[in-house]
Amino acid sequence: MGQIAHICGEQEDAIHYRNKARQFIAYWLKHAYAPGDKHLALTYRSKRAWGTIYNAYPDALLGTGLVPESVAAEQAAFYRTKLNRLGLPLQTPHRYAKTDWQMWLAAWLHRHPISQELI
Repeated sequence: MGQIAHICGEQEDAIHYRNKARQFIAYWLKHAYAPGDKHLALTYRSKRAWGTIYNAYPDALLGTGLVPESVAAEQAAFYRTKLNRLGLPLQTPHRYAKTDWQMWLAAWLHRHPISQELI
């Protein structure tokens, strides 16, 4: 929304929405990690479960820089440990994969070897 406001010439709104986005991402980064692990949990309350973080791609596509590259690197390394013959499972405890989500994930992680493995 900050980018849309900027394009429309509404600089005050652009600043407001960028600041909100930064607040939200800081909260997410503080609460989203599985305790003691270097990967994101599926939910804030279920710290042992994990899932496919397909929705980080729009951040990369739009160039907002909200999701740090360190998160991408950690997720890429973690996902390589979870691949099976069907691809990357959608989330715990499933064994099946969703190819559309894998393509979003591969696009987000295009700087990492797992990107080609997902494709």
